[in-house]
Amino acid sequence: MTERTQHYLLTVFNVGLYASERADLSGRVVSETSEAWMAHRLELFDRYCFPSVVRQTCQDFTWLVFVDADTPDYQRAVLGCYEAYPNLRILSAPRGAVTKERRVFGPEAIAAMAAPETDAVITSRLDNDDALHRDYMALARAEIPRRHRAMLAFPRGLCLDRTRLFVRHYPLNPFPSMIERPDRSRPDLGLVTVWGGEHDKMAEFAREFRHLETGPMWLQVVHERNLLNRPKGDEVPFCRQTLAPFLPETVLDDLEGAAGRIGAERPVGTASQGSLP
Repeated sequence: MTERTQHYLLTVFNVGLYASERADLSGRVVSETSEAWMAHRLELFDRYCFPSVVRQTCQDFTWLVFVDADTPDYQRAVLGCYEAYPNLRILSAPRGAVTKERRVFGPEAIAAMAAPETDAVITSRLDNDDALHRDYMALARAEIPRRHRAMLAFPRGLCLDRTRLFVRHYPLNPFPSMIERPDRSRPDLGLVTVWGGEHDKMAEFAREFRHLETGPMWLQVVHERNLLNRPKGDEVPFCRQTLAPFLPETVLDDLEGAAGRIGAERPVGTASQGSLP
């Protein structure tokens, strides 16, 4: 019998933004610059994140994007435009929620919409300024296990810092997926989801932890408004072919043009060395 599977991609957009006391890499407190933060993050979402999801080779999933309850109406309207993509749903987190509470409001939202006859629930996570390889959702879906709860990790990915490109081996990265068997004795399905704990501790809350050895399956975008991310890994020459499974042609054109301009300005002897392993 064919298993009945439901797959959810989970993204926190700005939950907790308006009360946050955290500072980005430039030292700006994000809540004090929330309008600029949102404008910048919407630009990144539109350029990197959204196209990578729309271009997935497997489209059998629902993308839940959670926004803060205090998000201004005009910004909600901008985000709402993305719901023209039929897989995407914009949902409000509970008023006053912070990002760490996603382990509660994420499963609650899924339980409210998951079909009761579902045999397996897959949850994958994606930050709103990053991107996935076009085959990511298909590969995660192909890994449905016999056990109740399995965490899937794709250890290899890319890091993009403007036009500098890095290959990174990062087993506990922020791009895992979890496959679960719903507990039919509980009205909330008893789901933990991929948000059941922080990504660097995901092996602690999954009964099974699988590393899937593939080529790079995720793309981390480093920028000045990051809270934590910095370029890491082995730098490799900027390559359009390497980025093609993640980004649309228009973005690749822009990046390639910028890389060419920067390369022309770089003094002899400072070119990046290395290649994809």
